[in-house]
Amino acid sequence: MKRLLHDVKVLDFSWMIAGPFATKFFSDHGATVVKIETVKRQDVMRHFQPYKNNKPGANRSGVWAAMNSGKYSMSLNLGSPKGREVAMKLAVWADVVIENYAPGTMQDWGFTYEDFKKVNGDIIMISMSSLGQTGPFSHYHGLGFHLQGFAGFNQITGFPGREPFGSIAYTDFTAPPFAVTAVLGALDYRRRTGKGVYVDNSQVEASMHFLGPTLLDGAVNGRDTMRNGNYSNYAAPHNAYKCNGDDRWCAIAVFTDAHWNGLRQAMGDPAWSTDQKFATLLSRLEHVKELDAHVEAWTSQRSPEQVMQTLQALSVPAGVVNDGRRLVEDPNFAARGFFQTFDHPEIGQAVTRRSPVTYSNADSSVPRGAPVLGQDTEFVCTKILNMSDEEWLGLMESGILA
Repeated sequence: MKRLLHDVKVLDFSWMIAGPFATKFFSDHGATVVKIETVKRQDVMRHFQPYKNNKPGANRSGVWAAMNSGKYSMSLNLGSPKGREVAMKLAVWADVVIENYAPGTMQDWGFTYEDFKKVNGDIIMISMSSLGQTGPFSHYHGLGFHLQGFAGFNQITGFPGREPFGSIAYTDFTAPPFAVTAVLGALDYRRRTGKGVYVDNSQVEASMHFLGPTLLDGAVNGRDTMRNGNYSNYAAPHNAYKCNGDDRWCAIAVFTDAHWNGLRQAMGDPAWSTDQKFATLLSRLEHVKELDAHVEAWTSQRSPEQVMQTLQALSVPAGVVNDGRRLVEDPNFAARGFFQTFDHPEIGQAVTRRSPVTYSNADSSVPRGAPVLGQDTEFVCTKILNMSDEEWLGLMESGILA
């Protein structure tokens, strides 16, 4: 079966997580994605924690390997006029150009949308900067760790009376789906009209779609949402509870009287659970810390899988808190082939995720693993740009392809 995007060509200037996460969607669905890199200024993500027990190195980052499956890596020095000339030839070939640098970076290279349109009239370009290309803060530089604070996520993440708790680089994972949707829409628009389009995707603005209740509470009620740990005003108990084993936990959420009765039944209807202070949601919320201690006394004697299965059998919302290794080994993911393993020249066996969506009429498996730095430079030069051996070897000797 064909892949959904087998005829789409993407010129990828992105780095770190937000951009590569978006282009991974395209490469995983069959698009030809040429990732522009350079030995002289390597993607920081290439030097994240090495995969398994490997020593640090540009080709051994587990996160980089997971985010860049299926792409072609071309090493190209954009600091030289000749290198930028080669990149512009790739723009002639491409359907889509994507970048997530700070505003001004692409302009300094002469790579604006208008520049690309001069050589490819119907090209599509998307920029995924921190705060968009316009506005008083557009020039601010930052990564997802900074942007999640700017957007307000840190302020509501953590425990009462404590400092805000920084989580993962949240905006790196909220912006890519919006970018992918926008590019697919632009491709459809071009199919219907023959015209390209420029897309300005602000990572912070994309993330704010997931702060709806907080924004509404501030705008309508004039209230600031604050940190409340794992507690909810709509459920009690509602927390992650320590279970038997080293750092093993199970999340439980009791919203209704039926859930509460199911939890009581699972625990054997202990005497404390009949106390009137736990009889209603409001009273349980009032005594939630004491309630948590009772529940954890029960969960701590059982594995998280036992707790989850016992409660789910009684229709009580519960789920194991998994770590990365257990997710990769999960039998349901295995049955669906969600995680794929590839041979990698430096990592060995490397794991990446495939699309969570499967299709009856298309192949959605990941076509190949992530490339080492500059692995496909010769292929891009000779097969995509149709350079002669003399031409591309000359570029190599001059340091342009580095």
